[in-house]
Amino acid sequence: MPQVKFYCPDCAFSKEISRSDIPENSTQCKCPSCRKIFAIEDAIQPLEEAADSSLPDAEVPVQEEVIAAEPEPEPKTEEDKGISTGRYYELFDDAMTALNANNELEALHLLEEAEKISSTPKLQSALAYCRAKARNQFTGAVRICMESINAEPTQADHYLHLGRIYLLGGKRGPALKAFRKGIKLGPHPQLMRELRRFELRRSPVFSSLSRDHFLNRNLGKLLGRLRLR
Repeated sequence: MPQVKFYCPDCAFSKEISRSDIPENSTQCKCPSCRKIFAIEDAIQPLEEAADSSLPDAEVPVQEEVIAAEPEPEPKTEEDKGISTGRYYELFDDAMTALNANNELEALHLLEEAEKISSTPKLQSALAYCRAKARNQFTGAVRICMESINAEPTQADHYLHLGRIYLLGGKRGPALKAFRKGIKLGPHPQLMRELRRFELRRSPVFSSLSRDHFLNRNLGKLLGRLRLR
């Protein structure tokens, strides 16, 4: 196999190498001394041409092989971006359909696939609820929903997911507040359904105390078991 000379135009490092050491279809190479990248045609010379060169060879004690630089990936075209965007919305819509059918596991899988394409506040709040519901992953779920609300304060779905996460954690008071804030933004069937469930609850045993007071909670449960209310 014919020998060629690698010559760095920047630091003057040079070394004889075999033509077979240069990967096929490579257009760039990296100097093992200064680590800079150059075009192959600027750094590789046949030995006969290198011998005629007036530039002296530099004595650099580097024993590394010449490293061929990997070609940079081609940027996505507008068509590719359009396909990715369409796929994202397809996955997200299917996830919401599954979520409305109380199929949180399927919704979770679809949302995680959509997240690989794009991550939006709307996706993140829905994903936080699905992980809390299907996998009991409550850590950070409330925080993620709050971040989504800060990013999109007029998106009612964020308040729906936040309230449902509170309910899963047994925090009915904060859940009710979240649902009420969401419904103020406009009509929302799912938020209305969640609020009706609160309206169907019996009045507290002690009206002078908050519904979340331990006396109302515990005595209400006891009277309910005794079928006295």
